[in-house]
Amino acid sequence: MRAKPIRVLLVEDNPGDARLIKEMLADAEGQDFSIEWVSRLADGLEHMSRDQIDVVLLDLGLPDSQGLDTFLKARDQAPQVPFVVLTGLADENLALTALRQGAQDYLYKDETHPNLILRAIRYATERKQAEQALERERNKLYSVLNALPAFVHLKDADLSIRFANRRFTEFFGEPGNKHCYELLGGRSKPCENCSALQVLKSKTPDKGEWTDSLHGRTFEVYNYPFCSDDELLVLTLGLDITERKKAEEALRQSEEHYRSLFDNMLNGYAYCKMLFENGQPCDFIYLNVNRAFETLTGLQNVVGKRVSEVIPGIRESDPELIELFGRVALTGAPALSETFVKAMGVWFSISVYSQEKEYLVVVFDVITERKKAEEALRQSEESLRYMASQLLHAQERERLRVAHELHDDLGQSLMLLKLQLSIMSRGLPAELQNSRQECGAAIENVQEIIDSVRRLSHDLIPPTLAEVGLKSAINDLLEEFCQHQGVDCAADIDEAKGLFPPDTELILYRILQESLTNIGKYAQATRVSISLKRKDHQVFLSVEDNGLGFDLERIMARRDRKRGLGLASMEERARMLGGTFRITSALNMGTKIQVTVPLGK
Repeated sequence: MRAKPIRVLLVEDNPGDARLIKEMLADAEGQDFSIEWVSRLADGLEHMSRDQIDVVLLDLGLPDSQGLDTFLKARDQAPQVPFVVLTGLADENLALTALRQGAQDYLYKDETHPNLILRAIRYATERKQAEQALERERNKLYSVLNALPAFVHLKDADLSIRFANRRFTEFFGEPGNKHCYELLGGRSKPCENCSALQVLKSKTPDKGEWTDSLHGRTFEVYNYPFCSDDELLVLTLGLDITERKKAEEALRQSEEHYRSLFDNMLNGYAYCKMLFENGQPCDFIYLNVNRAFETLTGLQNVVGKRVSEVIPGIRESDPELIELFGRVALTGAPALSETFVKAMGVWFSISVYSQEKEYLVVVFDVITERKKAEEALRQSEESLRYMASQLLHAQERERLRVAHELHDDLGQSLMLLKLQLSIMSRGLPAELQNSRQECGAAIENVQEIIDSVRRLSHDLIPPTLAEVGLKSAINDLLEEFCQHQGVDCAADIDEAKGLFPPDTELILYRILQESLTNIGKYAQATRVSISLKRKDHQVFLSVEDNGLGFDLERIMARRDRKRGLGLASMEERARMLGGTFRITSALNMGTKIQVTVPLGK
């Protein structure tokens, strides 16, 4: 099957030469030609604009055009068509120029024969197709380069810019025919140690950073050797990293700032990597520490070392510390702890954090002296509480002694005085009626004193408490309070006999007695409710009134001696029983006192 005919446009003014060329092509074996002949350039241009042509055989000496200009006009009319110059002008310089300007071949008529013309036509068409394919690929490449977010340009050996993409022109403007050092640096000659010239020389890529001093931007620049039409060029790609550099600089300054903070903070700081065996934490490595770490611990040159190297025996003596660090490093859940590190004999306050699995940050302070002070304070508070309890016990013993003296000594003396006054009154004669009346008044006064002494004795030691128990003693106390104060009283009291030893019952009674005393003095209440209930292993005592109330926060903020002995003594008595004391109050909202006591105390 023969190949498709090649469409040839022959532009030749000499009919004889035209006929000879047609005959040569007609004799070609294996290829058919479809030949159109014109004798003038104008006709040829019109033909090229109208019809599809595979190849043009062009004479440079035509009636309406001569020399190289003939080819240039034809090429500009149909740049996609291959041209074979077929001329009688044996001018080597002209031939080279025509070839440089795009002619596919240059043949002398005197040296032409059929095979030469056939080979020239085939070569011209194939080369033109290759050039067009190359041009399409080049255009694709330029399209890709134009779409890149980086600036790109191609430059030749003298650094003249051959191509610049869209991003380049946005940054630096149209390149025109300028050299890169003119457009980018405002220089009259290449930069010292020019990377592009080094790439041209070494034919290996290069990477670097370049700061555009004219626009104040920084670029990451890549230079690649680029072959084009048997010519070595340099393809330069530049990524605008100005914002990244600013961010890096800000990060560097931030890191320096925080590094300074860590180095100068008073707390110790350590960044560590946790080590595991069979999924269990077994050790950790110090990756970074601050100066305070060394100051507080006395440990030196720990970075890169295991804690078991730095503090021998710590894994055996303080496994709970290793376990705590391992848990945080695995879960990321932060932890706070006050820990006594036995291997060092030091108390630490520790905060542990983890932002990356198996890594942790430890911020700590040495609190050994604080712990000693707290222990001393705890012992002091225990001593004070013991002394307070002893004082309260001593107070109760003194009350008992005074109550007995009032009842046994003073009470009996007053009864004897009353008896003597009665005997004296009966022995007076009738005419001393005034004296009898005076004796009667004295007897009444003595009786009132006896009643006051009895009441005072009862207040000091309630007689029913020991005789019939706490419930009855509370009811008697409440009944006497309500009668004396003129208020409504309500009581909800469980049987408490046998729940507490006598001393505990007395302390509860005193708390209630002090509460009622305060209500009588300050509350101006019209209603009082008392509750004593047992639940599970606790007893709950509640005293509530509807009185004036008070600003509890202001009162409790006072020092104990300004707060008054009543609240302090009630709270201390509850603490003596191992219980809790709570008071709630507000202005014009009444007051409620709640005491919780565990059974068995």
